[in-house]
Amino acid sequence: SVIINQNPLIQHGTGYSQIDIMQKFLYAQNSKLTHLFNFQISSSSNIPRYDRLALIGSTGLPTYAEWNYGPQKRNLAAYTLNYKNTSRIYDEINLTLSRQAIEQYRITRKLNNTNRLHQIESVGVYAINTDFRKNFSTRHELRYGIEFTYNDVNSKANSINSSTNIATPAATRYPDGGSSMINSGIYISHSWEISQRLILTDGIRLSYISLKSNWADTSIFHLPFSEAENVNVAPSGSVGIVYIPCNQFRLYMNGSTGFRAPNVDDMGKIFDSSPGLLIVPNTNLKPEIAIGGEAGLDWTFSKGAKIDFAAFYTQLNNAIVTKPF
Repeated sequence: SVIINQNPLIQHGTGYSQIDIMQKFLYAQNSKLTHLFNFQISSSSNIPRYDRLALIGSTGLPTYAEWNYGPQKRNLAAYTLNYKNTSRIYDEINLTLSRQAIEQYRITRKLNNTNRLHQIESVGVYAINTDFRKNFSTRHELRYGIEFTYNDVNSKANSINSSTNIATPAATRYPDGGSSMINSGIYISHSWEISQRLILTDGIRLSYISLKSNWADTSIFHLPFSEAENVNVAPSGSVGIVYIPCNQFRLYMNGSTGFRAPNVDDMGKIFDSSPGLLIVPNTNLKPEIAIGGEAGLDWTFSKGAKIDFAAFYTQLNNAIVTKPF
């Protein structure tokens, strides 16, 4: 039933509740070695998707009776080790290990329809990051390290008849056979204080990204493939310089390259983005490449008065966008 809102100052279908709990424990084993434990729990109620609930169909009535995210759940456990000890290759080490478990539901039902669609996404994220810092002198600082992240994505869906409570298989948002993505890299950055007035920074990173998805059931959409695999290796870097002629004035300029490989959402999603438009998987996506530059200044010329100016330029190649298929 469609009921007229008697109080237009209250926007129904926009509220939700959420609870977050966070706790950290820090143990200083000695003056050089510390251990940090970080635990987080987050959970929400159903979260209404108001823009979908506000859609009006050709009959003049709302298209959806229900459109909710939720409940959304997230758990995190992380451990960080910090070790300070001057040696030939490092002065400080930071090692972080973490695991996240994320779960989200999408619950939809159209008006005057007894079938309620439940789409469930579960993601496990496992990560390790090791960062080293070394000061070779008062003017040179070096940072380098490696990182590794693994994402395990599982997607399920069913349609439940609200009258009979009978569940039937439905189309999943992401590949129903599961997806995995590895994002890893090795990096090094350097800062050089050439003089008290001139500072140079530079860095380079080599990334390795792999993605694999499997569709166990292609009977609903009859996809022309049952699996997809994408592997990319790419370098990226940046260089910048800062000139400080006086304490009140600073000039800076930098250039950089960027790289983004297709992820599970880009390559494997089945999603009705708007009425009459369906986004389907594309196994032929290539990485996005960006080349950018920035220049600017800031000038403090009196107490309480300051001028900032900056100019940016970015050239994006192979942009991932939606197109007819």
